Amino acid sequence: MIPPIDLMPPARRRERLVRRRIRRWAWIVALSLGVLAPAAGVLHRSVDPALLLQSRSAFARVEASRAALGDLHAQMDGLAHQRRMSGIIARRPDYARLVDALADAVGDQIPLEMIAIDRSMDSTNPDHALVTISGLAQSQLEAQQLAVRLEDLGVFRSVNLAQAQRRPTVVGDLVAFRIVAVLRGDGS
Repeated sequence: MIPPIDLMPPARRRERLVRRRIRRWAWIVALSLGVLAPAAGVLHRSVDPALLLQSRSAFARVEASRAALGDLHAQMDGLAHQRRMSGIIARRPDYARLVDALADAVGDQIPLEMIAIDRSMDSTNPDHALVTISGLAQSQLEAQQLAVRLEDLGVFRSVNLAQAQRRPTVVGDLVAFRIVAVLRGDGS
């Protein structure tokens, strides 16, 4: 008997594990707060009003700081995404991350037939590579939308829908497409 092959990238498995752990801790914190809130109410009634006013003021400052921190976290996430995307191209590029980013852009509705990466396209700049993607889409519009999503990744210097033509298949007429994209090098 042949053992099953796991095609999920290790990075995606790690992300799933991290999300699962975060959810678990969120439940633990929520339940803890549910238990501690009544106890805090009892303590609240026995506190000095001046001290209560100071604590409310401090709590408001903490909440304002948390909001600012949330904005900074959003900016950091955006910068981390840009850094990951720019890290795809280096002297020894991590094509697994590129293929993972392509898979996210393509989604489940468009079957791909081929992804080819040619690093020999520009001998003067080895950081650039030509990526050819071919597959089947339901319509010409769907193939064009895929090209736009690939362009929005920010990984490619240019993205062109080189070919799109109807092809009869067992499930009906589909559009066979070929997208040619040039990876963005460090200096572009």
